Amino acid sequence: MAPILAPTDFCATSRSTVKYAAVLAATLQTELVIFHAYQIPVLSIEFAEPQSFYDDLESILKRQINTMADDLRSEVDGLQVSVVLSIGNTNEALEQIASTIQPLLVVMNLRNRNASSRFFFGSTLIHALNHLQYPVLTIPDNIVFKKLENIGLAFDLMDERMDRQNNIIRKFLELFDAKLHIIHALKNKRSIEPGIVAACISLQNTFYKFKPHFYFPDEEYIEEELSRFSDDKGFDMLIVLPQHHNILKKLIFRGHMTNFVLHQTIPVLTIAPDNQ
Repeated sequence: MAPILAPTDFCATSRSTVKYAAVLAATLQTELVIFHAYQIPVLSIEFAEPQSFYDDLESILKRQINTMADDLRSEVDGLQVSVVLSIGNTNEALEQIASTIQPLLVVMNLRNRNASSRFFFGSTLIHALNHLQYPVLTIPDNIVFKKLENIGLAFDLMDERMDRQNNIIRKFLELFDAKLHIIHALKNKRSIEPGIVAACISLQNTFYKFKPHFYFPDEEYIEEELSRFSDDKGFDMLIVLPQHHNILKKLIFRGHMTNFVLHQTIPVLTIAPDNQ
């Protein structure tokens, strides 16, 4: 099985997310790869020993990432873990390591943009959601891993670019033997298009082993409806597929983080389309 990739900036919130990724990796019996990228600062010409400074910086970061790995080995039974330390732009380095190891998923922390560190909720998380061709699992603060029994799937039923995404969804459902709850936002709840009915039948056949249930909230109130469904059905994870109608953009990038994402209590898995 492909490894799980967990970027970190070594802050407390990021450590909690890497711990979640570690327990998930051990549960799935796959390797965890802890990743950190850093840029070399530009020093003044008056700085006496720049090479010594660079060597010290690298030594400190190596010690931090190896200590994190050692701590996780002692805390999580059966964990296989390796570390990667990279020099360069964080976004570019993350794309490169993901392309190299082709992870099952990338686990990142979902943090308020007012937080002191911008690594996860700043440009890196948004860049990952927009550009990585691998599933990105965003974890709210202080979430502890538990078995996934009910998985919500929010996307546009009218989008036909689903083969790759269906395969990934099926893999997660099979790994956890979870139930599937499919959510499609309607512009007009009084009139359901024939294409939506046909899509429901197709998905019913595709995921029949997981007994899918279908829900059709009002598009105008999608945030509130998703929160209600999540609470009522006991979702352990929400899968979001950014498609033509781009529910991801509606949920996350409407000028600021919406209340749904900021105050969620469950992980959100984003699976990009093939032609992202």
